[in-house]
Amino acid sequence: MTQRLVASSASAPLAPDTELDEIARLAARVSGMPIAVITLTGVDGAWAVAQSGMPAVQGRAVTVDFVRTLEVPGVVVVPDLNHDARFHQSDFVMGEPYLRFFAGAPMRHEDQPPFGMLCVLDTAPHPEGLDADRVAMLDILARNAAQTIEIRRRVAEAERRQSNLFSLVSKAPIGVVQKELDGRIVFINAEYSELMGRSRAELMGRSVREFLHPDDRERHIDAVNAAIAGDANVQLEERYVWPNGKIVWASNSISITRDAEGKPLNLIAVARDITERISAVEELAASERKFRAIADAMPQMVWSTLPDGYHDYYNQRWYDYTGVPQGSTDGEGWNDMFHPDDQERAWARWRHSLETGEPYEIEYRLRHHSGEYRWVLGRALAIRDASGAIERWFGTCTDIEEMKRSEEARDLLANELSHRIKNIFAVVGGLVSLTARGDDTARPFAQAFRERLNALSLAHEYVRPHSLDHGAPVDGGQSVFGLLKTLVRPYVDAGKDRFIFDGEDAAIGPKTATALALVMHEQATNAVKYGSLSNERGKVVITAALEGAVYTLEWREEGGPVLGGPPARRGFGTDMAARSAAGQLGGTITHAWEPSGLAMRLTVPFENLPR
Repeated sequence: MTQRLVASSASAPLAPDTELDEIARLAARVSGMPIAVITLTGVDGAWAVAQSGMPAVQGRAVTVDFVRTLEVPGVVVVPDLNHDARFHQSDFVMGEPYLRFFAGAPMRHEDQPPFGMLCVLDTAPHPEGLDADRVAMLDILARNAAQTIEIRRRVAEAERRQSNLFSLVSKAPIGVVQKELDGRIVFINAEYSELMGRSRAELMGRSVREFLHPDDRERHIDAVNAAIAGDANVQLEERYVWPNGKIVWASNSISITRDAEGKPLNLIAVARDITERISAVEELAASERKFRAIADAMPQMVWSTLPDGYHDYYNQRWYDYTGVPQGSTDGEGWNDMFHPDDQERAWARWRHSLETGEPYEIEYRLRHHSGEYRWVLGRALAIRDASGAIERWFGTCTDIEEMKRSEEARDLLANELSHRIKNIFAVVGGLVSLTARGDDTARPFAQAFRERLNALSLAHEYVRPHSLDHGAPVDGGQSVFGLLKTLVRPYVDAGKDRFIFDGEDAAIGPKTATALALVMHEQATNAVKYGSLSNERGKVVITAALEGAVYTLEWREEGGPVLGGPPARRGFGTDMAARSAAGQLGGTITHAWEPSGLAMRLTVPFENLPR
């Protein structure tokens, strides 16, 4: 039997085909000829794919010399090949086996050009040719042969594609499994078998449901039934249990293959390992639960926003404090909780932080669940990623109502005390004036004494406690030296230059003035009691210098009593001055008790002075 070759659209081997051989034998029988050959033609020649009665030259392309060159629309009959010049170049006509008769019917698929021919031959001429019935039968057999070859070609092409597909699927980096509708596995690639923790040999013929986590089996059955019912987009996340107990999560996409009538044939699932993603989600959820537990346990109200400022989280303390329903203050609803007089100010400060990324800090009145507005301190910081972009804002609200009330009470007490002290200064001044009114010689003394009282009253105004919002009464042009000269005025003797100022002056703000006044007033009163101002010849040299970002102020006493060292104990005033320097000025104070007199050195960040 000859080698079968398909040579229609592409040449490819054909396995031995008894059906084509039977057609060749039938063609020989109905035509009455001893030889029949089915050939395929191509650009490189013609090939015999089936034959009947071929002499000893079987396997050779016996028809190549004339079949390939024939251009016929239908069945061609040549009674004597010796009388047709088209065939005189053929070795098989002019030599063994000396073919003399030829009849051939072209083979074609639908309206395509012929791709071969069914031929009948004889070594003897047949001048009578073939009658019409035999020609018709030859044409019918050629059509059957063409159909058989086309079917074989399509089957071979489908098998090739399927082989390529299965090769591709077997090596795919994603899991693929094919199952019967009852769940039995008929194909599974290496990736899917690895997901299930078993070899392909262990899995073939078994159901996936056997290896599912018990809690996922019912959902798996529901998903398969949905796909069979016609759902074209069935997605399922499920767990596979390995022999060692390990749990692997997989995301499955399930589809159904159907026949031409839509009847389900089998099931195909594509899966990928999502264990790491599920673990990350679970860890994130656990972290969020811990955060919420911590946030709910905090005494402050805690909130968080998206980078654009959209509020999407409040802890339980917020809802307990305000009494509003969960979620009602998400987005921009929070601002309605503020006192109407504070809303625009709070919005402006929040917008500034969103635009600049600067920390948010503001005091405002927030509506309590009791209906009253209470003072709170609002703060927020931006959380940034590695590139510096803002990922979220986290903030807190702290109730400072009691602190505000304490400040108001303290300010009221300080103002009352200041008022009474001023009244004392006024009464003493009035007594001095009244005493000197009848004594002309006492009037100069009385005038000087009143001036000292007035200066002391002004110094007292600087060093008395002030609120956080209002510092000492310093105008916009006030400076360090200007303030100090005001403070030491009560201790200046007429005609004596007991205070010397040298160095670099600097502008100061109200809050700085209060703290600086307290420090320097303490130095002056100590100098009057124990230092260079306790006698008539002593003096104080005050020098100032700006060194980089640090402003240094030095108080040095000269001409006073000789000092034997630091005092045995530190006084209350000295402690207050140190705390004021550190807390309000952000600076430090150092003392040096030299024999010639006390040297005090105050260092302050220069940027803090204008506050």
